[in-house]
Amino acid sequence: DLKEGWNVSNPVNPVNPVKDIPLDCLQFWGWPEGKGAVCRKTFDLEDKEWVSDGGKTLLIFRSLHPSFALSSMTVSMNGEKLVSGSKAICHELDVTAILKSSGNVLEVEFADSEKFTGIDGSIFLYHRAKPVVSVDVLKEEGKTKLLRGSDGRDSFSVYVPAKWKGKYRVRVYMEAARDLPWGVKVRDRAMHKRSRAGRITDLDITELLRFGETNVVEIGANAPSEHPDKTSVKPLTALRLDLYPAGRKQ
Repeated sequence: DLKEGWNVSNPVNPVNPVKDIPLDCLQFWGWPEGKGAVCRKTFDLEDKEWVSDGGKTLLIFRSLHPSFALSSMTVSMNGEKLVSGSKAICHELDVTAILKSSGNVLEVEFADSEKFTGIDGSIFLYHRAKPVVSVDVLKEEGKTKLLRGSDGRDSFSVYVPAKWKGKYRVRVYMEAARDLPWGVKVRDRAMHKRSRAGRITDLDITELLRFGETNVVEIGANAPSEHPDKTSVKPLTALRLDLYPAGRKQ
């Protein structure tokens, strides 16, 4: 969680910056209307293995409101610009290559002349360790190996070996070019991520599976009323099962 412990200053007059401010409350702290701001946070990683275990780390900005930023923002980390001029409801930014074990500097800058300056949402790092095994469900690039599910939603069928039970945790991983289905269903038991926003869904479905059997996983790429003649309204660019050691904290 990266919401706390920011220093905030005006880029033109950085004297006497506001310190230790929860960034999502900036708009309520009497910041001069129409004045730009540079919000800066320096942090170390609690788990130093994130920079060396071969996994991927995302910087995620996410809001439950119509937009994340109340004015256009530019996001940079360790001197590299990641986003410029955006108010989007969600950003999932790959920072694997620029993340350091200590001394990371994250900056969110707001320009002058906007009606408000501030953001309203969550800011956090999400690390996905490298899986032991990946089972690619895509038949070929850009097309999904999907069936029509029982309620009209897209689904895929996969055999889950009995030897996986107790040895692996099984996660379903999906990426899409735009907003993604936010959940899956196995044997009428549903699981979903916390927000519909974002292009990535990554869920632990171990407890939903029957080992030693073929399982049908419904991914809800479209509702029954949405173009029932099409395989996927929101094309998936990645769809796989990722396996991790059963005893490892994910």
